[in-house]
Formats: sequence, C-alpha cells, structure tokens
Amino acid sequence: MSVEVLHAGRFQVCEAAVVETISSNAWTVKIPVNDPIHRRLRRKPTPEGWDGAVFFIDGVETEPGLGSGLANGFVTVGTYAI
Repeated sequence: MSVEVLHAGRFQVCEAAVVETISSNAWTVKIPVNDPIHRRLRRKPTPEGWDGAVFFIDGVETEPGLGSGLANGFVTVGTYAI
C-alpha cells in the first residue's frame, strides 16, 4: 500500500510505513522510529508526536490519526476514512 502524510499543505511519501487493514475504511500505520520522515515532518518518533496526522493511503485521505503505541521499533497510528 502506498502511504503519504500531510505536511504543510502537501502530501509527503512515507515509503517505510507498514499498513495493516482493519476494515475497508480503517488502518493501522506503523512507522519505523529511525525513519527520516520524522525529521522531515518535524514529528517526534512517539505516539504523541503522530497524533493528528492525516494520511493518504492508496488514494484515500484519512481523518486525523491517533498515535496508539511504540513497540519493536515502530510508532503505531490508528486512522480511518469516512
């Protein structure tokens, strides 16, 4: 799945993100803590740092996500689309 993150009015590609589909309109996005995307978007590699992130997953824009975990070297963010 392709993943982009909204930053300063533009979507930025997040190539290292791993997406797990929960349902047809809900996903869990896992971003490696050592990914340069954190610095590029000025987001800390923590769940709190990713609260409110808007994603573009396979052509679908999401509602602001909720950082939900930090484990095994990944920040986890839950999000959905209407």
